[in-house]
Amino acid sequence: MVSRVQRVRAVIFFIVVQLFFLIMIARVIHIEMKAKTLKKRSEELITGELGTRVRRGKITDRSGRSLAVNIDTLSVWADPTLVKNPDATARKLAPVLKSDPEKIKEKLNRKERKFVWLAKKLDLSLMKPIIEMVRSGEIRGIWFEVQERRIYPKRNLLSHVIGFVNYRGGGISGVEKYYNDQIKYYETTLHIYRDARNRIFHYPDGEPNLPRYNSELVLTIDEMIQHIAEEELSKACKFWKASGGTIIVMNPKTGEILAMANYPSFDLNEYGTTAESVKLNRAIQMAFEPGSVFKIVPISGALEEGLLSPSSSIFCEKGVFYFRGHPIHDIAPYGWLTLRQVLAKSSNIGALKVARTLGKERFEKYIKLFGFGRKTGIDLPFEKRGDISALKIWSDEAILTYIPFGQGITATPLQILCAFNAIANGGVMMKPHIGMEIRDSRGNPIERFKPQVERRVISARTAGMMTRMLNLAIREGTGTKAKIEGVEVAGKTGTAQKAGKNGYSKERFVSSFVGFFPLDNPSYSIIVIIDEPKGKHHGGDVAAPVFSAVGRKILQYEKVRGVYAKAFAGEGNEIEGVVSGP
Repeated sequence: MVSRVQRVRAVIFFIVVQLFFLIMIARVIHIEMKAKTLKKRSEELITGELGTRVRRGKITDRSGRSLAVNIDTLSVWADPTLVKNPDATARKLAPVLKSDPEKIKEKLNRKERKFVWLAKKLDLSLMKPIIEMVRSGEIRGIWFEVQERRIYPKRNLLSHVIGFVNYRGGGISGVEKYYNDQIKYYETTLHIYRDARNRIFHYPDGEPNLPRYNSELVLTIDEMIQHIAEEELSKACKFWKASGGTIIVMNPKTGEILAMANYPSFDLNEYGTTAESVKLNRAIQMAFEPGSVFKIVPISGALEEGLLSPSSSIFCEKGVFYFRGHPIHDIAPYGWLTLRQVLAKSSNIGALKVARTLGKERFEKYIKLFGFGRKTGIDLPFEKRGDISALKIWSDEAILTYIPFGQGITATPLQILCAFNAIANGGVMMKPHIGMEIRDSRGNPIERFKPQVERRVISARTAGMMTRMLNLAIREGTGTKAKIEGVEVAGKTGTAQKAGKNGYSKERFVSSFVGFFPLDNPSYSIIVIIDEPKGKHHGGDVAAPVFSAVGRKILQYEKVRGVYAKAFAGEGNEIEGVVSGP
């Protein structure tokens, strides 16, 4: 039999073993819990978030010349309560900040404030001398920060088209606004792991591939043609003491805007101090009565409908036609004129008789087909649609009397040029556009904006007849001063009286010329508008010579560019391909 002592020993042994296992289990649980806590703490120590900012993309012309870019600038501020000697500090900072020491001293003496700006948007190179003065103890209470700034290196060039950004970096006008979503800056957060020295060693969501800059916007604009247009427009407006003006240069086959100049212009880097009236893009935001350039509408319509031919004769009433007792005059006492002469000599009476042959319904149809009364749809904000409400308000007789020579309706310069483009492009109207493509930060195309056909306005046959008739206006009519040596031109002059409270003014006019070249294969179309010239006011005297000068310089530039392209194969900037209409 097992003795009592042995049983006691067995029980004690069993209890000890059980206690041992309980202690071991408790130890394991403790270690696991501690491990989880340590793991959590370690993860908290090495994981984190990193905020990063992708800058606004730049804007360039079709050849990659920069028109709008972002740069880093230096801004300097002070805590006046920490500045021991405001006078000495101001004298040391003034030459660096290129500021008046008295003005700096005045700010540093504002001891009731702990923050005052001393200078903003300075060149980044000024950071070094300021750092040296702070480190040496020469100045105290001075700090600086690096800030991003949008700058426009070409200053006045294309200012109305490029537009501007607000203090938050968002576009508020021009292509800066229209293409804001494609080029805007944005901020994002990256998840990161850091080592004991606070260095990033892992990205749990994958290696980031963020660019420094957002996408780049490439415009159809040719900077050199823009320079030509702005220079000639400025010269003309100053010579004629005009209140303003516009020149647009396009490729009628593609709808590309090669230049869009406005006068007066302004420096985009001084946007905040520029008068709102100067910021107006006259090319798309100012509508005026088109005058005689509108005569292409009734004449094209009559040809298209087969009612008249270029040789049809029209009696022009010896220069005076009365409508309800009110005289309508021609510039000369014309008798019988052919249709081509009506256009070439710009007969108001001939134009209204053509419209009456066409009739109100068909006349209205061609007004709308040529794009009047509707926006062109160009990729720019705030475009005006013009006003053709007279078609609903006036009597049929009044419509067929005044509107044929461009009175009673309004249109923008771009609308008028697009109407002429339809003739230049074989009767097909292309949608105007100023954006050519979007590229990534490495210059690779992301999105190309291809030419778009709007509609067929007239047949190719009618367009051909109109082109030849518009050429006659240059050779023998009112547009002789628009001739360009070495190339045949088609075009039309326009002179419109400006309406006021007491009817049409005898002193305020809009002078215009619209044309295209070369005659057999047009690759350039140009509209010139001179608003309220002093002295002469007929489009043939005021606007036609400007058209000639712009066209001549474009052809010279094209010749030089062609030579360059041959010398450096593949580096030329040829006008892009032709798009045929239906």
